[in-house]
Amino acid sequence: MRLFVAIPMPPIAQALARGIADRNGERFPGYRWIRPDLLHIPIKFIGDVDDVTTTAARTAIGSISPGEPISLKYGQPFLLGPADDKRVLVMKLTGEVDRLEEIHSKLEESFARLGFARETRPFLPHVTVAHLDHEARPLKNAPKIDLPKPWFFTTGIHLMKSTLGRPEPAYETLLRIPMLDSTTL
Repeated sequence: MRLFVAIPMPPIAQALARGIADRNGERFPGYRWIRPDLLHIPIKFIGDVDDVTTTAARTAIGSISPGEPISLKYGQPFLLGPADDKRVLVMKLTGEVDRLEEIHSKLEESFARLGFARETRPFLPHVTVAHLDHEARPLKNAPKIDLPKPWFFTTGIHLMKSTLGRPEPAYETLLRIPMLDSTTL
């Protein structure tokens, strides 16, 4: 099983991403936009694991409390990859990104206690929105775009199973840890 930990994008954020793609797609020639219902904030990639490791991953995620929903907004697009082959288009996130960093840090600590390797790259709060087609030429830099104004709120952390496929992977939620608004408790 191929696993990762993510925060799925709520419906309003999915609609905003669709609007960004519709208004700006021609500015990113060769980049294939991801279906909005597949968008998520990646927190930790676990990789291909067996059932025992999947159980350990559930334990690691279940040991943290994500707190209240996180208020976020889309920031400017950014290209990821080697300098001459930037194949991944992401939207940086703004707003309460310090809370995303805190969740990432807690998860790294929880997973490390169970023997999982720590991520060596710095955490980048983002959402991957497009991938470059194989035959297309990558852009050197992402152009600045007009951004949507609305904020959106995250609702939970998910342990996700990914099944690779074309044109897109299939995701299945194995565990959901909700973010709860303390004013409604």
